[in-house]
Amino acid sequence: MPIWPSGTERLERPSGKGSVSHAAAFAAFSVYVVILGVLTLAPPSMSTANGSFGINLVPVLQSIGCFVPNPGQPSTTAFCLQTMGGNFAMFIPLGFLVPLISEEVSSARALLVVATATSIAIELLQYTGRWLGTPRWTDIDDVLLNVAGALAGYALLRGARYVIGRLWKNSAARSPAAPPAAR
Repeated sequence: MPIWPSGTERLERPSGKGSVSHAAAFAAFSVYVVILGVLTLAPPSMSTANGSFGINLVPVLQSIGCFVPNPGQPSTTAFCLQTMGGNFAMFIPLGFLVPLISEEVSSARALLVVATATSIAIELLQYTGRWLGTPRWTDIDDVLLNVAGALAGYALLRGARYVIGRLWKNSAARSPAAPPAAR
C-alpha cells in the first residue's frame, strides 16, 4: 500500500513515529528551528540585521514604499528584495517539514495557524529584544511573507507527494504480475 496520498486527500506522515523517515524529518526540523532562531532572534552583530529597530503595523504600504526611489538617497531596492525574499524563503521549510512530523498539522488550515502563531511569536520576541539589547524590526509584512512561505512549502510537499504517488502507481502498474503460488 503506498504511503503517499494522490494529492486530494488529507496528508499523512510518511510512516509512524519511530520510523526512519519520521526521525529524519524531525532531525531536519530541529536543525531548521536552530537556524531560524539564529536568523531572527540573535543579536544584530550575529545576524544580518543592522542594529536598527522599529515597528510597522500597516500591511504592505512600507514594503511598497521601500521600492519607491528617494532622491538623494541610495537605492533600497536590493535590500528590500533580499529582506522580502528572505522572509518568504525562511518559512518554506516549516511548511514542508511540520506536516511530516505532526498528524495534527497535516492540513493547510492547521499549518496556516501554526505558521501565523510562529511568525507572530518571532515578531513579538524581536519587539521585546529592544529592551534586552538585541534591537530588531517588528513588521506585519514579515508575518504575511512568512505565512506565504509556509504555504508555499506545504504546496511543495503536496506536489512532491502527488508526483511520488503517481510514480508509485505507474511503477506498480508496469511491474509484471507475480507468478501464481505453487500448489
